[in-house]
Amino acid sequence: MLRPLSLQTPLRGVLVEHECPRCGREVELPFGEICAQCRREIERRARKVGRFVSLSTTIVLAGYVYMGVPEDSTERMVSAMAILAWYLLTGAVTRRIMREVRK
Repeated sequence: MLRPLSLQTPLRGVLVEHECPRCGREVELPFGEICAQCRREIERRARKVGRFVSLSTTIVLAGYVYMGVPEDSTERMVSAMAILAWYLLTGAVTRRIMREVRK
């Protein structure tokens, strides 16, 4: 006679680990996942590095644009918008890279 399927079978895609693979804490997680505390730590570190990288590269870009753009107000406005977009995109990309690397 066949046994009834358990709720934690590979057919459902939910194997259960009893410890976090990153820190070793005893918690029940889906296979390959990390615990909430490790996830928060990774996100905190990623935000910190992302902020630093985006701010430092934006300052360099702003200095370069300030020296190279003429005094026309339209060009200054477009340059300011480009610098803002640079800051936002650099921060988002850096955070994503740090999350993947730290995992």
